Amino acid sequence: MIPALLFFLLNVDAGKVHFGSLKQCILNKISLTVTTIFHDLSLKYHGIGHNVPVLMSILSGSGILTKQDADRLQIRYNRNSVGGYNGDNKLSLALSPQFPLSKGDNAYRAFRSFCKPWITLVVKDIPIPNPPQIDYSGFDDEVHVDSVPVQNIQGIMIPNDACDQPLSRLPLGLTALGGEYGLVDRLVSYIIGVSTLCTKPQPSALIQTIESMFVQADPDDSLMSLMSRWRYQKARNQEIEKMLTEWSAATFADVLGRDANDITLLDVIEYYLTHVVKYNSEGYVLKLQT
Repeated sequence: MIPALLFFLLNVDAGKVHFGSLKQCILNKISLTVTTIFHDLSLKYHGIGHNVPVLMSILSGSGILTKQDADRLQIRYNRNSVGGYNGDNKLSLALSPQFPLSKGDNAYRAFRSFCKPWITLVVKDIPIPNPPQIDYSGFDDEVHVDSVPVQNIQGIMIPNDACDQPLSRLPLGLTALGGEYGLVDRLVSYIIGVSTLCTKPQPSALIQTIESMFVQADPDDSLMSLMSRWRYQKARNQEIEKMLTEWSAATFADVLGRDANDITLLDVIEYYLTHVVKYNSEGYVLKLQT
């Protein structure tokens, strides 16, 4: 059964979190109550970029799946894990930024990199592995756990500064999260996920364009230095993000009957929570799904 959700707005600059219903978040963000969510050290966090299809797939019942479980359930698209350094049977969660860790420039780097700038799922009742598996990822606040059932998702945290931005100018995070491993699969999965969510035909030309950007190897690719390769990949990924951001905004705008330059992240999330996951704007389930 899908539980009721709380919606959290993270004020990135002030480091404060406000909570309430999605309707409250949209209408009156200023008056929302400051919560001590980060002081609950049992809560953990899983960022997904600004990936609406993955968010709806998770909340519709699949939960946050490891690659192994997604394969077993034959969920090819709208999946949040393609393996990588997590392996096939684990996924990553970030600890609370209040969790007692050594301070320094690298402290809470998983939360700061993968959760703070993006849509993040707030997860409850998932124990830290014993012993904690926080040594091989390079992030002191990252733990690796099994799949997270949807019943363990307490809420959605959205960066305050992302809420009202036009979707056409909002980074998706597709290339920022997960690195180069499985990147083509993640990009194609996103495109098909948006098309399916919007009940639109799959844009085969767009998929072919994206795929071609990875097979057109530089003639001196084998001789490229690490720094040159990094610059090449960064420029390519920025071009891809811009292309997919504009395409996503236009596709969602067509469904909502709005101008692509006007719709925001919250507009899209509210629409699909109502029409796909069956939540109303107060965060309660319209029709329980089992």
